[in-house]
Amino acid sequence: MSFLIVVIPTIQKNIELIRMLRFKEYLTDIMEAKSDATTFFHEVICGIACFDPSGAATIEKGADVKQFFDNGTISARKGTGETTEADITSLPQFRFIDDTKDVDGNLTSEQATKEFWDKNKLGIRADDAVSLARIIRENLDPRVGNPKKPILWTGPTNDASDYGASDIAYNKQGISLKFGKGQFKNLTVDAFARTALGTGSDASLLKELQKTVPEKWDDMTSTWLYLIQKSLFSWDVGRQRDAQQQKTKEKALVEAKKIFHKRMVSVVGNWSNYQKLKITDKEVQVYHDLLYSGKSGQYDKNDNDKRHNPNYFRYVCRKLYDQGSTSTRKDWKTKRNDHFTDIFGTYFSDKDETIKTNLHTVFERQISIGEKSIMYAAKGGKDFKRIPSKAEFDATIKNIDFTYEGKTTGAGYTFILKAAQKGLEGKPKPIMAISIFFRFKSNGQMVGNPDTSSDSKMYIDDYSDVFDEIK
Repeated sequence: MSFLIVVIPTIQKNIELIRMLRFKEYLTDIMEAKSDATTFFHEVICGIACFDPSGAATIEKGADVKQFFDNGTISARKGTGETTEADITSLPQFRFIDDTKDVDGNLTSEQATKEFWDKNKLGIRADDAVSLARIIRENLDPRVGNPKKPILWTGPTNDASDYGASDIAYNKQGISLKFGKGQFKNLTVDAFARTALGTGSDASLLKELQKTVPEKWDDMTSTWLYLIQKSLFSWDVGRQRDAQQQKTKEKALVEAKKIFHKRMVSVVGNWSNYQKLKITDKEVQVYHDLLYSGKSGQYDKNDNDKRHNPNYFRYVCRKLYDQGSTSTRKDWKTKRNDHFTDIFGTYFSDKDETIKTNLHTVFERQISIGEKSIMYAAKGGKDFKRIPSKAEFDATIKNIDFTYEGKTTGAGYTFILKAAQKGLEGKPKPIMAISIFFRFKSNGQMVGNPDTSSDSKMYIDDYSDVFDEIK
C-alpha cells in the first residue's frame, strides 16, 4: 500500500509535466506561426502570382496554397544552387499549407484554416504580394508573357542560395520582397560596430565605449550626482493645505538630504556602481513622503512595475530630476551634451582611419549586395529597383564618396554615415545616409545605459543612376 501511495502521486506529477510541456509546445507553435506566417505567405503568394495571378487571387486560406506546390507553379529551394529543390512537406512552414483532412472533413492543421488566415489578417499580405507580382511581371518579362515555371521560393535558404538575399527567383532573376513601405536591412548598432569599427563579432558598442573610456563615464556620473544634490539641497516643499502634510514633507526633506549624501558619496565618480546601487524600503518611503505625500501608488516601495525600480538609487535621482527646477534640467542638458561629445567624439575620432576604411562595407551590407544582382520590390509595387552585384558594386565604388560626422543633438549623440556619388561639377549627389543614435531615455536623464537605435534614408530611386555598369 505504501508503494502505491508513493507511485500514484509520481505518476500524476508526470502527467501534469507532460501536459505542461505540450501546452508550452502549443504556445511556441502559435508564437512561431504569428511571426513566420506573414513572411511565408507574402513571399510564396507573390511567387505564385508571378506565374498565375488569377490562381493567386483565389487563395483564401493556407490550405489553398498547397496545390501550387503540387502542380509545379512554385518550388522551394534549399542550400546553394538553382536545382537544389526542397521537399515542402519537410519544411516547418508546411503546417501553414497542409491540406490534410480528418474523417469529418476538417483540416488537421489549424494554421492552414480560414480561421487562422482571417485572425492573422493574412489577406492583406496576399493582396500586397499580388500587387508586387504585377510590377515584377511588367518590368522583367514584358515581351514573353508568362514566365517559366516553377517560380523559385528561395526564402528557406537564408541567403545561402545563388540568389543571395532574394526571397523568390523569377526567370532566374532574384527578387527581394518587402511588405508595404518596406525598408532595407535594419542596421543594429552592434552590427555597425562590427562592420565600421572592426570590433569583435560578439561586441556591444556601449560596453566597448565604457571599456575604452571608463573615466569619461565616471566623470559624467559625478556631474549628474552633484547637480541632483544641488537641486535637492535647495528644495522648497512649498505651502501645503494640510498641516500634517506640511510636517511630513519638511521632515522628509531633512532625512532625504542625509540619505542622498550618504548614498552619493559611495558611488560618486563610478558609473558602474551608481547603476547598481540600491536603497532600503525605509529610504524609499522618505522620498515618497517628500515627493508624493498623501498620494498612494506613486513612487511606492510596493510598486511592482519593472519600469520603475523604486529601490534603485538612480530612480531616486530620476524622480528628483523630474520635480526639480527648470534651471536644473537646463544645466544638465548642457553638461550632458558636453560629456557625450567627449565620450563619443573622442572614441570615434580615435577610430577615424578604421571607419574611413570600412564605410563602403557598411553601405554594401545595408543594401544587401550579393554575388548576383537582385531586384527590390516594395510599396505594393511602387518601389522597384535593381541592387547591383558584388562585382558591379566594386567596379563603381571609386565613384562614391563615403564620409561620416558625429554631433551632439537633443538628448544624446548622433553618428551619421553618408554615401554620395561624385558630382561632375564637384557637388556630390546624395545616395544614402545611415544614422546611429545614442539617447538617454526618460527625458534625457541618466537612468541606465543610453538607448541605441539606427535609421537609414535613401535618396535615390534607381541604383542605375549610380552604378553605370547595370544600365
